[in-house]
Amino acid sequence: MEEPDEDSNGNRYCLDCGEIIPKARVTAVMAVRCVDCAGRREKMQRVHGAVGKPTLEDTE
Repeated sequence: MEEPDEDSNGNRYCLDCGEIIPKARVTAVMAVRCVDCAGRREKMQRVHGAVGKPTLEDTE
């Protein structure tokens, strides 16, 4: 699981673009990416397979 980027006011920022993620999205799905970036990432995964380097969690 990726660590969220949050400020001292509780705002969570998208790990890809840096935009603030709406609190409703964070609450609903514990999001670390905005809807647009999450959608692009999911599309890349479907087209190209896994995105990013494998982590220890991926191999367990």
